[in-house]
Amino acid sequence: MNITKSIDANTCTLSIEGDIDTTSSALLDKAVEECLPQCSRVVLDMAEVKYISSAGIRSIIKARKLVGSNDLVLRNIRANIMEIIKMTGFAGRLNIE
Repeated sequence: MNITKSIDANTCTLSIEGDIDTTSSALLDKAVEECLPQCSRVVLDMAEVKYISSAGIRSIIKARKLVGSNDLVLRNIRANIMEIIKMTGFAGRLNIE
């Protein structure tokens, strides 16, 4: 998994490429934590995420707790990833654009 970070004002956008699974979810956790001193809003651009495991869902929920429910945004989610998020019951709890 590759994560590219860009900052605009108080928003940190993390563009994620690859799978978010057991081996890569720690990278996402670290990237979100590194955004917090600089930004109050974090956007996860998931256009290039092809697969997410339960560990990846756990990382997103952890990010939501760290950043705040209104200040974490998930953007450009593929249909198969959105289906997994819906099946877990978190679709209504996450800020999805």
